[in-house]
Amino acid sequence: MTKSPGTILVVDDSEDIRFLVATLLRSIGYETLEAENGVQALELLNGETQVHLVITDHEMPKMDGLELTRRIRRDERLEDLPVLMQSATSLDCLESRAEAAGVTRLLPKPINPLTLSREIDAILTDVGPGHVWRALLVGLPPDAASIVRSTLSDAGFQVLQAHDEAQARDLLSRIDGIDLVFEAHHDPDSGSFIRAHLLRNAKDFNLFRLVLMLDTPLPRDRFKSGFVCVAGYLMNPISPDKVNALLRRLGLASIQRNR
Repeated sequence: MTKSPGTILVVDDSEDIRFLVATLLRSIGYETLEAENGVQALELLNGETQVHLVITDHEMPKMDGLELTRRIRRDERLEDLPVLMQSATSLDCLESRAEAAGVTRLLPKPINPLTLSREIDAILTDVGPGHVWRALLVGLPPDAASIVRSTLSDAGFQVLQAHDEAQARDLLSRIDGIDLVFEAHHDPDSGSFIRAHLLRNAKDFNLFRLVLMLDTPLPRDRFKSGFVCVAGYLMNPISPDKVNALLRRLGLASIQRNR
């Protein structure tokens, strides 16, 4: 797997952690820049150096990782820049806020070098030749399904569609991989929306398929997959711009499929 050339910005108020992460990144072929908080990071991002990925801590003085991500997403020059956030805070407590801010991927501290390297590969490198990018739509209303299907097809995905969970189980039993799943969801407080699941590898796919295949009795407004590999949400009204924004944040706005 060939890495894309480029520079990664490491943002952390701990000098020791910046050193460890930057050393790891350089050992696997990337150039690095360092900043001790969000304010310094934005100053570097406003410079001439092209940055391909930001790895930031959550809690920092002056400007934390969430606010840094919000500023990046509001800048049209940087809005597609992947942001990988690390935090010692419980990820369950942080996940919804990170998602709302536009964080690409959330990882726990302490740092696991192998996990970090794999996540960077997933964000910045291409999959091997011959990979067919697939998306599965489950239970989407016709109008929303048409918009999501068309947008994904334009981005290069092979799109499969299931009208309900039973049909989704049948499809998943006959294929060997799905990269994205978009499933209809209803919440008493939030109403109807679409939840997106990013299945980065065979482990994610098999976990998603296993949970769905269990077919455990649940209230009708809950989808069997629960919160497996949730990557984001599409709120009504669904539009191509919203779908494309999600794909950009995931680094999947224009994938190449080799047939």
